[in-house]
Amino acid sequence: MGAGLYARDAAQTQARAGGCRDWLSATAFERQVAAARPLVVKLKRALASPGLAVAIAADGNLVWSSTCGFADREHRVPVARSTLFRIGSVSKPVTAAAAARLVQDGRLDLDAEIQRYVDFPR
Repeated sequence: MGAGLYARDAAQTQARAGGCRDWLSATAFERQVAAARPLVVKLKRALASPGLAVAIAADGNLVWSSTCGFADREHRVPVARSTLFRIGSVSKPVTAAAAARLVQDGRLDLDAEIQRYVDFPR
């Protein structure tokens, strides 16, 4: 765990491997985290995922992260904060959100030719 982070209910989480484990770095957000925490379990169930990790940042700093389930179900290895996941199609909505923000800030014109932004042959 990084500086200023602490695990919640670590002993209970280890006892029920595959459960969720939280790291909270900013106690000022405890109320919001408490509201979001149940959504992690619901998301895991809705996706029928063996494991997942979520994180929330504010002003460029990690506020909260949570891991749930297994990185390796067969060997009962729980998801850790360092677990690497395949990105899949997650990059598409992230790219769309970034493009929308750039359009909103007037830094991207969706009607402009691509050559305005990158060296790309016509």
